[in-house]
Amino acid sequence: GELTASFHWLATRLTHAAGRTTATAAEPEEILGRMGSRNRVSGYAAAVFETVTVAEIEEIEDQLFRFARTVESNRRLRAALGDRDLPVPVRQQVIAQLLGTQVLPATLRLAAYAVRGGRARDIVSTLDALVEDAARARGWRVARVRAATEVGETQQRELSEALGQLAGNPVDLQMSIEPKLLGGVVVQVGDLLVDSSTRHRLNELKDHLLASEE
Repeated sequence: GELTASFHWLATRLTHAAGRTTATAAEPEEILGRMGSRNRVSGYAAAVFETVTVAEIEEIEDQLFRFARTVESNRRLRAALGDRDLPVPVRQQVIAQLLGTQVLPATLRLAAYAVRGGRARDIVSTLDALVEDAARARGWRVARVRAATEVGETQQRELSEALGQLAGNPVDLQMSIEPKLLGGVVVQVGDLLVDSSTRHRLNELKDHLLASEE
């Protein structure tokens, strides 16, 4: 699917370029690799975090996480922010209209830079990376927890403490509810992924039964 989308983007760009004159052609968006764009966004974030307090960084982290989940769950919004044929200022205006005065100015700057400095098709990953940058800036790590139902405060505290011992740093849980998991939780800290969801166990059981029939 990504290959098809890339060819479509290339064909669209070539068509537009053919119809433009030198005087009216817009400046093309710079395309970087995943690591290059990630480093650029992190560098910008580091500069922003130097201008705010630790308490504000914690608030920025939470606001960026919530915005990332909004983008992730809204297909039309995700498509708009990830559309490389849509000029960067237009995509930034969409973010400004959505967030407006609801977030800190630093949060708005970081979210706007995500569509400029990051790769368009990786907008959600770029926002999540900014969340991790914010956590590291205050000496914490982020654990993304997806649960089928609400998780109680006691369970959250126990999970945070256990992950903190494993990671060697305090861990901030970023919770989201996904009923499609059916039960249990999925926890991700960096490259560590622990899937104890009911859906995952059912898929494992299905694979086991199919293998037994062969």
